Amino acid sequence: MRPFSLRIRNRTLLPAGRALIAAAGLALVVALAFALTLALPGSGTVQARDEEEPGAQAAGVTPASTVTFTVSNVYDVKATLNLSGHATAWYYKANKAPDNTCKTVTANTATKELTGLTANTSYTYTAYSNSGCSTKVGDSVTFITKKQILTLVENGRYTAALSLRGLNLTKAHVKGDGTAPYNTCAKWSGAVDDDGLLQLTGLTAGTDYTYRVYEDSGCATELAKIEFTTYGAGLTLSKLGDTTATLKISEHTGVWYYKERNAVTCQGPVAAGVTTKDLTGLTHDTFYVYRAYSDSACATQVARLSFYTKVTGATPELTVSYLSPTMAQLNISGNGDNPWLFSTDAFESGRCIGGVKARVMI
Repeated sequence: MRPFSLRIRNRTLLPAGRALIAAAGLALVVALAFALTLALPGSGTVQARDEEEPGAQAAGVTPASTVTFTVSNVYDVKATLNLSGHATAWYYKANKAPDNTCKTVTANTATKELTGLTANTSYTYTAYSNSGCSTKVGDSVTFITKKQILTLVENGRYTAALSLRGLNLTKAHVKGDGTAPYNTCAKWSGAVDDDGLLQLTGLTAGTDYTYRVYEDSGCATELAKIEFTTYGAGLTLSKLGDTTATLKISEHTGVWYYKERNAVTCQGPVAAGVTTKDLTGLTHDTFYVYRAYSDSACATQVARLSFYTKVTGATPELTVSYLSPTMAQLNISGNGDNPWLFSTDAFESGRCIGGVKARVMI
């Protein structure tokens, strides 16, 4: 085979050849111009990018750098939302009840206390700048409420009792705004009764109290908090039999209602100025808890009383010995092995003495 060779001779091109070369040149120029257009910024051609330009913000979100949204004071049923860098009214919403609808916070308010939460539960809250809760302000916050380890199990006018569960009592410490020794950091296990309850005495009727539990002796690491109000009224017994009793209320004006703890129906009203109410149809040698209320729905409790009815045929007698300015011993006889309760002006809700104990120091 003969080798292939291309020779360009110095010869005048035919018109068709000149047209072909011109077309090829024009195509090359167009291709180069298109390439330059893609390379030059601001040419109007859409370019794909892996990241947004600095400062770009998704629609419906306020730049997070302008505000700070946090949560603090997380307890078993309460927490506090904090929003800084936002002066106008703001809104918030959670992923579950009780705040799963859009709620508002007035302008120039940096904190919002949350109540009605459930202990040991995860919540996610988001802040918004509009009433429709569609424009976020900052980042959402997620937290878990604490376990309910501190509860109020008894309440009265001048006393209360707290219960602590799920914690090593030998390490727990308590501090509150009541009387000594618990107005300073004190060891929990130093003053619990036989049932493991911390008895608070010397309180003031109708007063708000706050107590906190800590895991260290310096009361620095808070584990739980409880708030309660001592009763403003007093409820005692003026008469007691085996199947009857008479409630007596004090320090209460207006009508009042009452209900036993196992009853469904709120009873009353007892007219204003009438301080006693006879109870009939009780069962002998039975433990009862009655509460007094200021409303017909038995929702607003004002006093509480617990007692045992007498044993049929028995006539217990109560005597006092070892009397001193600050201490006395109560002695009961004729009660057999039955538990009994006593109440005083300082502990009108009653304290149960179980088993065969026939005496107690007060």
